[in-house]
Amino acid sequence: MSIKSEELLNYLRDLRDKLGRNPTVWDIQDDEHLYKKYVVNKFSWSILKSRFGGLRRALQQIEKGYRRDVAVSVSTLHLQTREQEKENPEFFQNKNRFFGKAAELHVTAELMYRGFQAANIPVDEGLDILAVKSNKTFYFQVKHKDLSNNEQIHITKSSFERRGGGDVYYIFVLLLNEERNFLIVPYHIINDWIRGGLVDEREKGYSFLIRKTDGVYKLKDADISKYLNRWEDIK
Repeated sequence: MSIKSEELLNYLRDLRDKLGRNPTVWDIQDDEHLYKKYVVNKFSWSILKSRFGGLRRALQQIEKGYRRDVAVSVSTLHLQTREQEKENPEFFQNKNRFFGKAAELHVTAELMYRGFQAANIPVDEGLDILAVKSNKTFYFQVKHKDLSNNEQIHITKSSFERRGGGDVYYIFVLLLNEERNFLIVPYHIINDWIRGGLVDEREKGYSFLIRKTDGVYKLKDADISKYLNRWEDIK
């Protein structure tokens, strides 16, 4: 029995997760075990050309599927948030917690379709997501910011000082109308910003004022656009 197109995409997704990167046609050709999850007889990688127009387009379809699923999940979460806010005025006090979870969901999905094995950290250790790729472990704290207002992003000193190093990244999910971008900043750069006075130090934490001015992302007056959507720098 021929493998179905949906099963073929699921196979590619499983193979990518196993390898920690997007598979090549050689990876498909050399696979001797994973394909058996979906079909008895091994298929040729050339089936991807007839079904999807090639391996690259098949992988693009997987990526679109991740984005679509995440967009639906987050839209549903936002809708539920608005409905609960109408029904219960006190819900407004917890709204940021729900939007924070939505931001974590976005970041987790972005990491996963870039070949990371990513999951939420259930225990409050000042970090939100753990991800593994190529036998290396990375940790992320996620913060969200609506650029239509001047509210600052806050990081507590206890969470910042609890764990730091080359494997820790801060990801700021920046929202403006329908636009969504990610500032991906290593721990040591955050530390440099603090030492350089780009971040306001409070008694118990640090406050970041990130703005978008004339298409440029700024922390106070410093241009930080070079950290925008730099997923490839996580290594």
